[in-house]
Amino acid sequence: MKITQILHFNLIFFLSYIVLFIIQQHLIFPIQQSFISFGILSGSLLFLPHGLRVIAVLVGGYWIFPGLYLAHIITGLYFLEIINWDENLIRSLLSMLSIYFPLIFLKKNNINLQNILVLSLTSSFLNSLFQTLYLQLSEINLNGLVVLSYLIGDILGSLFLFYFIKYIKIQSQ
Repeated sequence: MKITQILHFNLIFFLSYIVLFIIQQHLIFPIQQSFISFGILSGSLLFLPHGLRVIAVLVGGYWIFPGLYLAHIITGLYFLEIINWDENLIRSLLSMLSIYFPLIFLKKNNINLQNILVLSLTSSFLNSLFQTLYLQLSEINLNGLVVLSYLIGDILGSLFLFYFIKYIKIQSQ
């Protein structure tokens, strides 16, 4: 992959992640909380940014890490209001590691339903596990439903984004 492609993909996925996070914060979270409230640390039942992480990693592999990691840090600071730098850097890194570990086991980086499901399921599980362990070690009490909502939200966000992109692609032909 050429350096210009790497920079281009990083910029696209960086900006897309932030836009999806804005949509998440101002549309999806309020709709969800009007039906279900898990408390302050509630996870989303449809987390679109995770879907973008999955697709970004399938498109650009390890080269996409800088753009996504920077987007994680920015969204953690401005939208989740994680003002502790150490916590923000660690939680962002844990989210990124959760998406890259399963990539090792995929034979191809094709964007297809099977790879989306494998990467989404394994990275969702790892992200839920890593974030839960970190928060527990930080002595933050978690509701079990919140942990489950991380898992469900990541998987549904991946599937939704995959089918949305597929729908747009079909409509444009």
